[in-house]
Amino acid sequence: MSAVVHHLPWEGELRVAGVRRAGEVAAQPRGTVPSGYAPLDAVLPGGGWPRGALVELQLANAGIGELRLLASALASPERAGRVAFLAPPAEPGLAALHGLGLSPRAITVARPREARDQRWVAEQVLRSGAFAAALLWWPSPLDDRIARRLSLAIAAGGGLGFVFCRPSSVANGVPLRLGLRSVGTGALQVDVMKRRGPPVGPVHLEWGDAVARLPVSLARG
Repeated sequence: MSAVVHHLPWEGELRVAGVRRAGEVAAQPRGTVPSGYAPLDAVLPGGGWPRGALVELQLANAGIGELRLLASALASPERAGRVAFLAPPAEPGLAALHGLGLSPRAITVARPREARDQRWVAEQVLRSGAFAAALLWWPSPLDDRIARRLSLAIAAGGGLGFVFCRPSSVANGVPLRLGLRSVGTGALQVDVMKRRGPPVGPVHLEWGDAVARLPVSLARG
């Protein structure tokens, strides 16, 4: 059952949402939002997810708890703004959204008509400032050119920005890269692959609320 009541038109509404023009000065990171997991916050620069900076989340398989990982941060900015899902492989379900603590009315889904248009739409969503948080499902490894463009966009918008993509060793300019993998039912290992500061070991997280995971897959049929 679909719970998303707002679907973003291809172009018009993006322009109305307050999109900045090219050449405007990008904002600096604007603090952090706690992840809701103390062991993870202890290794995240600033003690949480950065505002105005892109976060790359690499995972081989979806449905391992990646959205549960973000639930606390997504539920927090929801009170002050909307949450954008760009090209999710499946429609978020009502029970899943409520399990994550999100109101379906706070979610906007944007789906580019063509895969080649995804970068443009992503930049507009991140740059607009209309969304407190944006989740992007990327179909390929995040190369440096795309990463830098998206990073400039989220810096201008100042919100939270997360990109889900498959594991890759491709170097890019994203300041925070995490690898996610399931280590058993209700458990997730977070490998800190790149961050500002010295290297740190993996973080092990556990939760028992499997219902709170959104039933989406990165596989495209």
